[in-house]
Amino acid sequence: MPSKLSRVLSVELKLSYYLIKWIFQQDRLAADEYTYHKKSAAMALTFALIFVTPVAIVLLAVILSQDWLTWVLSIAAIYGLYWTVGLYASMVALPHKLGADAFIIRYGALASVNIPYADIETAELSLEGIAQGGDGLKFDDRAPIAYFSVGSTTRIKLSLRQPVTPELWRRPTQPVSTIFLNADRPDLLVERLQEKSGTAAG
Repeated sequence: MPSKLSRVLSVELKLSYYLIKWIFQQDRLAADEYTYHKKSAAMALTFALIFVTPVAIVLLAVILSQDWLTWVLSIAAIYGLYWTVGLYASMVALPHKLGADAFIIRYGALASVNIPYADIETAELSLEGIAQGGDGLKFDDRAPIAYFSVGSTTRIKLSLRQPVTPELWRRPTQPVSTIFLNADRPDLLVERLQEKSGTAAG
């Protein structure tokens, strides 16, 4: 099986797991975990699609005269719903985490990076990445900078002593020495990061 296809299937299996987990039980946030899903576009889109998709399928069945086209479009709509809700569920289940030796930044089941506290030079609130469009992991074309954008923006800036390599779709990407990210309570997360890494704002 091609590696790209295997990574996609692996992520889809994870989305299914977190979707089932989200439906049947409520995750409890640990003291060392920090959410970001409340600022995501996936949150609003999830609840909108849950109500809109069944209505759209019924309308397709009524409007279209060709049954095969109705089936194709209905399957596409359900698959889109699955991906949106699954991604949101994985964002709920996988918050940012302050581990014993490293800070783990996540964007659901799609992207992550581990940053040892010893490698964090500064952690501070910043609006430099506020103009980022869309959500997810993105990279600057001209500098070693990564953006874990949520709600089309970031609120935290990490400057690193040495580069780290984020993963996207379970595949290493490129080394970066500055990371922008978002959180539902960025002020608290920055405070704890400064304590863990022994740094102060730049």
